[in-house]
Amino acid sequence: MQWESWVPNKVNLLVWRAEFARIPTRDALVQRRIPIPTMSCPLCEVDDENLKHLFIGFGFAYGVWSFICKWCKVDPFCAFDFKDLLLLCDNIGGNKWRKKIMRGIVMVTIWVLWKTRNAKVFQQKTSRVGEVVAEVKSFSFLWIKNRSKFKNVEWKDWSDFPLYICN
Repeated sequence: MQWESWVPNKVNLLVWRAEFARIPTRDALVQRRIPIPTMSCPLCEVDDENLKHLFIGFGFAYGVWSFICKWCKVDPFCAFDFKDLLLLCDNIGGNKWRKKIMRGIVMVTIWVLWKTRNAKVFQQKTSRVGEVVAEVKSFSFLWIKNRSKFKNVEWKDWSDFPLYICN
């Protein structure tokens, strides 16, 4: 996995740990022999929660990724496992910074999905797809503006199409 400098370390660490299936999803907790009341996903309450289901395999995650693809003006993709998400940015054309920004947006999306899951588990807070996408847009804007060479990024332009700064 490539770490992105414009994304905070907490996001890089989460994605790195997820790549090796080292985040505490319910199936991972059961494998470590930690008793939990239910294996079902806290967001959909239909299937068992595992890494693939949480980030790829259920309707909520699919809706988030669909909006992210539309926002970034990239073709919708099909991911079969978590590592496919990390390869998404390699399949888009353009220069080095275009790929770095897209990789960072994918990482931020993973982090926001994980935060949404934790808000549901620990605070019983329910979120909608639009709220998650708005959070991805705002966090990624804040971090790219303050942690990269792109200091002149404007919110209006970023919220319409984030890859405009690489054209």
